[in-house]
Amino acid sequence: MPDLYYIEGTSHGCGDGVTVRIRWNGARIIIYLDPNPYLGAIENLLIEKYTSACLRGNEDEQDAVDDELLDAVIGAGESILDHLVPPSAEPPSDLHSILLPPQYSFSLTTVDGTPKLLREGSYRLELSEIPGKGYKRDLPSLSPQLPSPQFPVFNVQLKVKEDLGLPRYLTTGIRVLKKLLGDGYISHVLVDGRDTCAKVGREFDGGAMQRELDCLSKITAYATQQSLKIHVPKLLGLIEMPDNGNIIGILEELIPHPKDPELSTLARIDDISTISKERRETWATQVRETVDWLHGNGIVWGDGKADNVLIHPDTDEPWLIDFGGGNTRGWVDEHLAGTSEGDDQAVRRIFEFLEVA
Repeated sequence: MPDLYYIEGTSHGCGDGVTVRIRWNGARIIIYLDPNPYLGAIENLLIEKYTSACLRGNEDEQDAVDDELLDAVIGAGESILDHLVPPSAEPPSDLHSILLPPQYSFSLTTVDGTPKLLREGSYRLELSEIPGKGYKRDLPSLSPQLPSPQFPVFNVQLKVKEDLGLPRYLTTGIRVLKKLLGDGYISHVLVDGRDTCAKVGREFDGGAMQRELDCLSKITAYATQQSLKIHVPKLLGLIEMPDNGNIIGILEELIPHPKDPELSTLARIDDISTISKERRETWATQVRETVDWLHGNGIVWGDGKADNVLIHPDTDEPWLIDFGGGNTRGWVDEHLAGTSEGDDQAVRRIFEFLEVA
């Protein structure tokens, strides 16, 4: 089987180093790049490039450096990583394994002019006697046996009202059919033979997942009480960790993916003039009606924008998604974030985007 590897994420510490998280054949490989006394070391160049791209906020540059980082890791240690985590004919497909894979840590370090992948804690470096030449060699300090994996801790715990009455599903029993965002954070999954959408909280923005749960709970309850079909995904269940019972995410109604990817969200439409004005006016009106219903029931959409409006491929209706809060520049002004006034501003701008204002 061929290797399956890609960068999950990259972070930097104000110019003093870069950390890369790579999925490698189902495992997570954490690569640390620290400044090297050898000025020509590849890690110094990559740290400088990535920090510069981040400071400028240039996502294209960051993506280009990500590619260089991945190439450097492959060049320095592809055989090491394949020996540690061989390619598998059947990669894990349950949500638990995707969210919490086995984890190994390495440093990408230039030694005697050659980039090397050194397992964390398994070596010590000896400096060259010549100033500016960096590390002369690496000296093993542990046995050469393969390391035991570490498993990350998932520190997310959502608060659930006792009377919510939703079924709970263990992460180990949820099968991921397609990852929609990140590694398991938003996925098309199969639960009890039903296609649904799984959303899992992330440690750095657990508040967003809590808000999504609270909003969808209210929307689902009110729509049921009023016998209405609201164009917002219905809340179907809760995602539970098997070891401690923590609720880390939700299952919600899946909006099917259209055959034409340009119609997956309003924002994906390249040329709005190719859509008939009557159709665009219908979409705009339906968005307005849905937001009005939300406000009438005391619910604020939050991060309203064209990206968060899905077009249902079967009914051609616009569905509102993403109730995690926040705001996006150009759609909702920062001082209006989390308010009905902010939603109204987003709706006006969606009308403008659809050229029906």
